[in-house]
Amino acid sequence: PIIEEVCKPAEVLASEKNIKIIVVALEPARINGDAFRLRQLIWNLLHNAIKYTPHGGEVKVSLQVVGDSVCLTVEDNGIGIPQKDQSLIFDRFYRVDKSRSREESGTGLGLSICKFVVESHKGQIEVESEMGRGSKFKISFPISRGIE
Repeated sequence: PIIEEVCKPAEVLASEKNIKIIVVALEPARINGDAFRLRQLIWNLLHNAIKYTPHGGEVKVSLQVVGDSVCLTVEDNGIGIPQKDQSLIFDRFYRVDKSRSREESGTGLGLSICKFVVESHKGQIEVESEMGRGSKFKISFPISRGIE
């Protein structure tokens, strides 16, 4: 439900650039966590995907259960992240070259907040990206099997 809730306003933002948000899979899954922070995580990832995807592009979102993990993926077909920057993008205040976006707004905190939220929920976050082809953020959390 949190993903669906966050996708609604993201779709409005995406429509300004004629970007489609496609929910590829939403398997029912539970994790122990702070709903506010998880919304913030999803919003930051979607906002970045929209920001760095050109007009008419796509952003794909999926949530799947894989073994003992809940896996969230946000993937775009945007401008991509240079290989040299990929290990640094989760650092506070780190910004890839400002010329990557027409919008000069941003503090370089969004992805560091994502990393903090993921790690505080005992999860992991990673990125795969190729210049000119887009980026894929993969997040995994331990699945909740019941009330703890």
